[in-house]
Amino acid sequence: MGKLIPQQEIIKNDIQDYFDQSVFFSNYLEGGPTFITYYSKDIFNSSEDRGLENVIEVIGSNSPVQYTKIENFVMYNLNPSNIQSEIGELGVNSTYESEAVILPETVRPLPDDYFSLTYVSETYLFRITDVQVDKTSGRQFFKVQFELSHEEINQIELQIEENYELIHKNLGTTDKILIEKSSKLLIDYADFLIYYMLNFYIKYFKHPKFNVLIYKIGGKNIYNELLIKFIQNNDLFNLDRSYLNSMYIDSIYEDDYLLEPEFKNTLYYALQHKTIDSLQFENFVANRIIDVETAPFYEAYEKFYKTDYTTSVVNNLIIPHDDLLIYNINSNTLYNTDEMLLEDIIINYFNDNLTLNSTLLDDINGFNFNLYMLKSYLLIPCIIYILKDIKNKLTV
Repeated sequence: MGKLIPQQEIIKNDIQDYFDQSVFFSNYLEGGPTFITYYSKDIFNSSEDRGLENVIEVIGSNSPVQYTKIENFVMYNLNPSNIQSEIGELGVNSTYESEAVILPETVRPLPDDYFSLTYVSETYLFRITDVQVDKTSGRQFFKVQFELSHEEINQIELQIEENYELIHKNLGTTDKILIEKSSKLLIDYADFLIYYMLNFYIKYFKHPKFNVLIYKIGGKNIYNELLIKFIQNNDLFNLDRSYLNSMYIDSIYEDDYLLEPEFKNTLYYALQHKTIDSLQFENFVANRIIDVETAPFYEAYEKFYKTDYTTSVVNNLIIPHDDLLIYNINSNTLYNTDEMLLEDIIINYFNDNLTLNSTLLDDINGFNFNLYMLKSYLLIPCIIYILKDIKNKLTV
């Protein structure tokens, strides 16, 4: 696909994720969020018992206090414009005090936590002086009092023990809210690869008239109902920030459960259950679809063909996967060629040799899906499933 993910797009859409997720909070608090950098006291790595003279110095070269830095954090009831205006009138060496609100299930604020706010190229550092719990909404919000700090930000940066980011789309869920910054960058990268693979998939495989995914072989519209079942089972087309979020890919059968026996022999079922016990070679033939009244293309059903899986050697047999794939999964043997990248990812996934890292994502980003269209039709959903699974392990 080439290097197609600009950093500014990641930032813009990540912020949009937050605004989409924060409707409840904005309505309750009667205002929008302000993005800040939060410095939370790291109780476990701080050593405030080393001596009274050190405890007094919260920020400085002699301070025993360590901080966790959380970027892209949000606070409510902050007005950056008013803050800048008032500090500008009073002077940066003056005393400025105010209050703000921190959302539930994000951080538990403490006195001597800090946060920095940048507005129109000016950055201000504030110290939390008091914390009150507000449960009036049934959820534990924190109302914090803060004051303008005259400490240097570069000094508190020297006391950073860990660096995290807020996962905006996880607000209000049971998933992780904070993630290490290095992992967050990988997740952003994976999300955009998924986004672009799905757009590629829709561009080349969605029928322009009917809401179905097909692959053309020899002028035939080939419809793979087991592939559709896999996509539907795992909600693979449910994406934030895109029209794909509301797209429903039809199955032509009302009695979906009738497909289950055949589905259990597929790579798709094997991925869902991470077992190849029932996996068989998925060779199939394309047979004309009979009159199916529930089909989305009912009036033109004669133009479509479905995949009938077979273990027999027959004419017009379509072989979707390499003959060695099942053996290689079992033996943990990689192909180690550019052409077989997708198969190698699947092999590594089954054998628990796959982690979310920049090498994996760069390899997917550089893979030319256009050269292998049948493989792309059959395996892009598998790669999307795998990426979602391994990235979710970092955030759930």
